[in-house]
Amino acid sequence: MADIQNSKVSDLQRGFALLAVGEVGRVLALTTDGLDNIITGCFTSQSEDVKASASSCLGCICVGNPVKFFPTVVQNVKTSDKKYLLLQALKEVITQATSSPDMVKPYIDQLLPLFLDLAALEATEDEGVRNIAGECLGKLALVQPAQIVPVLLENVTNANPKIRATIVIAIKFTVTGTSAECDALLGPKISLFLAALGDADLAVRRAALLTVNTMIRNKTHFVRDCFGGEDNLLSVIYNETKVKPELQRKVQMGPFTIRVDDGLELRVAAFECLDTILDQCIDKVDPNEFVTHLTAGIADDIDVKMICQLLALKAADLFPAAVAAGLDAMCEAFASTFKIKLKADAVPTEIQRHEDCVKSCCKAVVRMTQLDASSESARLKELVTQLEGDEKVKDKYAAAVEEMAGEKKGDFMDI
Repeated sequence: MADIQNSKVSDLQRGFALLAVGEVGRVLALTTDGLDNIITGCFTSQSEDVKASASSCLGCICVGNPVKFFPTVVQNVKTSDKKYLLLQALKEVITQATSSPDMVKPYIDQLLPLFLDLAALEATEDEGVRNIAGECLGKLALVQPAQIVPVLLENVTNANPKIRATIVIAIKFTVTGTSAECDALLGPKISLFLAALGDADLAVRRAALLTVNTMIRNKTHFVRDCFGGEDNLLSVIYNETKVKPELQRKVQMGPFTIRVDDGLELRVAAFECLDTILDQCIDKVDPNEFVTHLTAGIADDIDVKMICQLLALKAADLFPAAVAAGLDAMCEAFASTFKIKLKADAVPTEIQRHEDCVKSCCKAVVRMTQLDASSESARLKELVTQLEGDEKVKDKYAAAVEEMAGEKKGDFMDI
């Protein structure tokens, strides 16, 4: 306790003291008056690690003695400017309550309107608060499904897009739980949440893609029947992988004009979702259609490229015939990566990301050469010749050839 209150000790020592008190408070009901105030006093620290440790500590002492500390934390969330840290503490308690529901049941009538109010916060800097409020709400549904799930169903079509996004985020955390009662209430109504994939608000659509991704991995049976028909789930996800000019805009930054792509995060989330579908619902995927959208992604922004380069490796294993059939177009997409030239003022992180992308692309090209039908692609042969003769790339390509040969040999030995 002395270290926690002593601002002269190192941040490492202070953070350790907070974590230690938290672990003690988790298993023993601490009763020291003003302990919560001492801990929240650390929220003003300049160290992010100290603030995170203080938040964890506060949550832990609430778990150990919820009657003494939890109501005060709930009340402080309403008025404090440290809402995010206080919510992290609440999340600690609610997470524990999924296995010990009585811990928070007396406070649910206070928590539910609190989280909905936080979801409606307008300021941009409150996005983190809204996200953590959604996580708390989703886990709270596992504690008291009969009370919380109907509220989620009611608000998924709320007029406020920030509330809609928060509710969809809540579902993401609800479907990771193991409550049979919750599953019974949510499962039949899942189409209400899937409708959020077509929401006019980009934040809602992105949250919906992330939630669908989690749902496919954790509750596949919820969505398996949604892959059929003309407007099936897979078609909706494919649509979000496309570059949409209407989501691109120009922004003036001093003397410079930069292009902002508001659809980039959607495309990243959509391809991550496709990756999960390959793992969980591959029987629902048409190989040729998948390869077509994958090829477009390989030629996209670097954030999308790197996901799609990994997907190309997976597709070569799962759909070799479809990949071989689209090899010429895919090689053109790979070639676009090697043509990228960094600006002279690129920062080290940009340079490293570009290097990583080129190395990943080399691995994908090498994997294409291992396909049985690769010899039939003149474009692939041309690309390989270019890479082997390019002074900037040839060493990376040679390293990729060696690495992929080793992986292929390892696979053979496993067989």
